[in-house]
Amino acid sequence: MSRLDQQIRRGVNKTVQALEKDIRTWIAAGNTDPKPYVWTNTADEILEHLAGYPNVSRQVMRV
Repeated sequence: MSRLDQQIRRGVNKTVQALEKDIRTWIAAGNTDPKPYVWTNTADEILEHLAGYPNVSRQVMRV
């Protein structure tokens, strides 16, 4: 899957159809051997990290 990951990130596809085909292939490959997402931070750590963002989001919403 890593080769396809790199291709999608680099934007090697010449057409939207080719990109869509590669994305569907990537999804199918991920679904054949799924792995659970493992959280590395606690909920409190995530909320603490996000505490600095409200001011930024308010500024963006005003634009």
